[in-house]
Amino acid sequence: MRFRWARVRMIAVALALASCGGGDGPAGPNNQQAGPMSARLDGQAWTAASVATAASTAGQAHAVAGSNTQATIGFGFINAGPGTYPIGAGSATNALVTQGASTWSANQFQGSGTITITALTAERIAGSFTFTAEPATGGATGTRVVTDGQFDVTF
Repeated sequence: MRFRWARVRMIAVALALASCGGGDGPAGPNNQQAGPMSARLDGQAWTAASVATAASTAGQAHAVAGSNTQATIGFGFINAGPGTYPIGAGSATNALVTQGASTWSANQFQGSGTITITALTAERIAGSFTFTAEPATGGATGTRVVTDGQFDVTF
């Protein structure tokens, strides 16, 4: 049951991330299960067992979130196509790590990083990500460092 709740939470996070920064609102998760997502979380290998995506109806706000039994890693951005999107002051790009009830985030107020989109079509989104997330909720402490992130998801 714990893994199922992690997946529900992951989809909720994807929706929230996709709606950040304006736009016409999320269209909802694409119930995506195809495509890998991996990273190093605090230096340790992490691979998603489940991946979800969400996009605005105008196709400019996107979110990708992956989850396994240890953690959920997700990010959202507003874009016009492939490119590198910074996370930091003045940016609508967000990222997070969730473990249990604790969440660490990188956004316009805290943390830093980048999301690089190498492919974005009506059927596929792929790229890389790296970020440092700071404590946000649920008693989170310290920072979480996500490096070597890769994803290649088909809708």
